[in-house]
Amino acid sequence: MNAVKTALVTGSTDGLGRVVARALARPRGATVNSVRPATYMNATMARAMAVKPQSTVADGAAAVLHLACVPELAGTSGEFFDGLRPARANAQAYHRQARRRLATMSKRLAGLAPGGGA
Repeated sequence: MNAVKTALVTGSTDGLGRVVARALARPRGATVNSVRPATYMNATMARAMAVKPQSTVADGAAAVLHLACVPELAGTSGEFFDGLRPARANAQAYHRQARRRLATMSKRLAGLAPGGGA
């Protein structure tokens, strides 16, 4: 998992995504999760990498829609999904110090902490 994807996954549990979810949870019931929709979908990135597709875009869309729309997952927040199933992300996403640092940086960038603002 590359650094950007790790930050996004970590962000769903401790970063800006979690801050937004907490802010919207009471009035709107918002939740924040991360999903790896599919492996090497037949999409621009896989083609640019000259990788043989292992999944379809429809597979990826089904995973995203599942997470967003299935009633059984209502209220689920701060989780990682690999396709349709809950899973563990790369170990880096659970690194306590990195999570704390990302949360602090996210709040600062969002203007929710001293010295912050876009």
